[in-house]
Amino acid sequence: MDAALKGFRTTILASVVGTSFVNPWIGAAWALIVILISWLIAGWSFRLSHFGMSFVWDFVTSRKNRFHPDAKENKMFLGRKCEKVPTRTYGKLSRNDKGELIFNYHPWLVLPKRTLVLPAENYEAGRGVFYSEILRVEGESAKTTFLLPPRYRGHEEEVVKIYNFTGVQDVGLRAAWSWFKSLFGGKTAAA
Repeated sequence: MDAALKGFRTTILASVVGTSFVNPWIGAAWALIVILISWLIAGWSFRLSHFGMSFVWDFVTSRKNRFHPDAKENKMFLGRKCEKVPTRTYGKLSRNDKGELIFNYHPWLVLPKRTLVLPAENYEAGRGVFYSEILRVEGESAKTTFLLPPRYRGHEEEVVKIYNFTGVQDVGLRAAWSWFKSLFGGKTAAA
């Protein structure tokens, strides 16, 4: 995959040089198109890169064994776009004086701090095989609101106590495995 992506990148850059030999104006126009597309996906690429780096670092260093969630605010990624704040935005979740859940983040990690106030809903921690989540529960369905780095695996109960969530449920492969076991008469895992 890495070789394919590097090959694609090299092909795009070579096409700029190639078109400039054919006609300098076409080469300049093509270079501007490549720059525009790069500018449009820069934020998405940066957030995805930071998300991946954080997850890989937590897995490689087994950080979950040395980690304990903070009692006031914890670092995590936004799991879905919320009020124009893009998916995988990195920030800190806490509660304000009114008891509302707030997400403080810095765009591009260095720009001035912004705050997102989350809607007053029922939230639960989701226990996954590789990483945990915070879910917004709406009736029978639950939607991912935050993605917690792998360091939070095994600490879902602590997250529930810190933020006063309603409970913990299995998500992803854990939920699929529980469903599969119950389908064939096995015992279901307690949530």
